[in-house]
Amino acid sequence: MLSLGIAIVLISSCLFVPSSNPHLLSSQSISTPQTNNMDNSIDFELIDVGYNPLTAGFEPEPKIIVFRNQQEWKNFWSSFSFLDVNLNEQKFPVPAVNFEQKMVIGLTSGSRSTGGYSVQIDRIEQVQTPTPQWLIHYTEIIPGENCIVTQQPTTPTVFILTKNTSAGIQLSKQKLTSRC
Repeated sequence: MLSLGIAIVLISSCLFVPSSNPHLLSSQSISTPQTNNMDNSIDFELIDVGYNPLTAGFEPEPKIIVFRNQQEWKNFWSSFSFLDVNLNEQKFPVPAVNFEQKMVIGLTSGSRSTGGYSVQIDRIEQVQTPTPQWLIHYTEIIPGENCIVTQQPTTPTVFILTKNTSAGIQLSKQKLTSRC
C-alpha cells in the first residue's frame, strides 16, 4: 500500500509544473527577436489550457490559430468533446467572446509523442517593424529524463482572449525542462 502512495505522489508531481517552480532544470530561449521594453505590452486573458490538437492530425511545429468571429470560434470549439464518468460523450460549453472588441488566439507548441509537456503564454508585446507585429513570448515545459509520463501522444495548447488587431503575429519560444 505504501508503494502505491509513493507512486501516486511521484506521478502527480509531474503533471503540472508552473514556470516559477524550483523543479525546473534548465531554460533555453529559441529565436528571440530583439525588443525594447515592456511599454508595448498587450493585455490578454487566459481562456483555457489543454492537451488536444488545435486541428485534426499531428502538428510537428508550433502553430497559432486566430478567431475573429463567433461562428468560426463556435465551430472550432464544438468539434471537441470528452467522456464523462459514465463514458458518455459530452461537449464543452463554448466560452463567450465579444468579437466586436476581442479576438481569441490559440497556440500549440506542437504535438509530442508522450505526456508531460505543457505550454504557457508569458507575455505579448507590440514590436517595431515596418508593419504592425505582435510578438508572443511563450514557454514550453518539457519532461526531464527522470519524469514519469503517460505514453499517449499530446498536443499542449493554450487559448487566450485579447483585443482585436490586424497585426501579424510572431513567436518567441523558451524551453524549460522539468526535473520531476
